[in-house]
Amino acid sequence: MKAKRILLLGLVLALSVSLAGCKNNEEQNNNLPDNNNSQIVLPDSGLEGNENEDINGEENNEENTENSGDEVIEDISGDEGNVEDNEENNEENNEENNGEEENGEEIPEMPTSEVYNIMTTLASSATINVRMPMQDAIPADQAETFIGLKQDVFEANVEESVFIESMISPANESYCLVKVKEGADVEALKQTIFDNCNPIKWVCMSAERVVVTNSGNYILLGMGAKDSCDSILAEFAKHFNNEVGSTLDKMVDASNIDMSGLPGGAL
Repeated sequence: MKAKRILLLGLVLALSVSLAGCKNNEEQNNNLPDNNNSQIVLPDSGLEGNENEDINGEENNEENTENSGDEVIEDISGDEGNVEDNEENNEENNEENNGEEENGEEIPEMPTSEVYNIMTTLASSATINVRMPMQDAIPADQAETFIGLKQDVFEANVEESVFIESMISPANESYCLVKVKEGADVEALKQTIFDNCNPIKWVCMSAERVVVTNSGNYILLGMGAKDSCDSILAEFAKHFNNEVGSTLDKMVDASNIDMSGLPGGAL
């Protein structure tokens, strides 16, 4: 009998323990989160934020790239515009410079005609006293001052003429070479030049001698020192192989010259 009680008590205890274990399991199950409705929350590691930042960063980079491309295009366009502006300005400046040349505002180049070249050769070979020489064409309206021919006579008979004189004062030497037109009376022109040239046109000084000669339709007038005139006459004959005409020659006595009636004379 005693043995049965002990067995029954053991069964009761076992059942109690079993019931208690079941109750604890139910409580634990109730405390567990619902996997179907709950989200797994990871520790705040910043991964989600970094992913968003990466996505936003990529979008921003794409936008910045596009904007940069636009800026580059704008900059290039601006440079092209500047280049075009510079080219236009250069063309305008060139046109202005050409216009100045056409309008005669710039100093024209010295002539290089046959008469000019002959005079250059004579002046460089002869021993003449022309300080700081200036060589140029004789203007028609100043022909009387240089060679004693009035403008209408000059224009009717002279094809081309050149003078060489000193640019500074005092000066008393002048040399002119004249090429007359075909059919003109060379001897008559020689005599007119000889009679009407002004060897004291510098007022304060006078040429010592006047010579006029020719070779064909080229006439040479020399006013200066005696030796200077001898030298240029010799070079003139040498240049034309001694094929020269007669020479009109006179020494100048300034005290006997009425300067009031001569071109370029005293006022």
